[in-house]
Amino acid sequence: MRSYFHTLVALAGLGLGASAARAQVAPLAQTPTTIDLGEAARACAQAHQRQGTAAQAVAIASVRHRQKMERYDVKWYKLDLALENNSRSVAGSVLLRVQVRAQVLDSLAFELYQAPAGAPAGTATLLIDSVVVGGRRSPGVRRQGQEATAALALPAPAGSVLEARIYYHGTAPNGNSAAIGNALNTKASYTMGGTVYPYNVTWSLSEPFSAHEWFPCKQVLTDKADSAAVSVTTTLPN
Repeated sequence: MRSYFHTLVALAGLGLGASAARAQVAPLAQTPTTIDLGEAARACAQAHQRQGTAAQAVAIASVRHRQKMERYDVKWYKLDLALENNSRSVAGSVLLRVQVRAQVLDSLAFELYQAPAGAPAGTATLLIDSVVVGGRRSPGVRRQGQEATAALALPAPAGSVLEARIYYHGTAPNGNSAAIGNALNTKASYTMGGTVYPYNVTWSLSEPFSAHEWFPCKQVLTDKADSAAVSVTTTLPN
């Protein structure tokens, strides 16, 4: 199976960031020199080196929750999101197409970021509005940290294929736990040669453990989705 993390972050970055760049970015007076690119490459390498340590600090799903997620094989993701440039707010839905494995599926386990208990008001968090599985709304969703479990109104038999749509909204966190930031990141300017240029862009580089910080997913790296699609709604001139 193909890696869906690379596909999603690339599509999100190109879909929103590139369109914003076309609409808002002033032409650069100069292009980066070889030295500029070399420094950027070294910075990127250092960020990836830090990633190994940072990833260890990122909360991962419990063994029990991973076992629940392993009861199905994720095949496809469809992200329908409303995003604005220079904002980490996100709202919309994610459709998961899954195939039930050997055991009857009576609940759908997935991951989605939730602010720690006791966090002050205004802390970034993602809220679940509803979950619809097989055309039926889940009678209840249980959340414990990033772990979420939606009960199925009608159990799905082994081997069956079903679709689950998760509606959610909130603000994605930004704690630099991935290679270059995490979840959703924003930037309003770019400095080169001592000159500041407007460069409004929103992007995500959330591999390998931070995808759940901006969309609900099965974050088990041994189960890659076969494909994915991303649709972003935003206001002009984004």
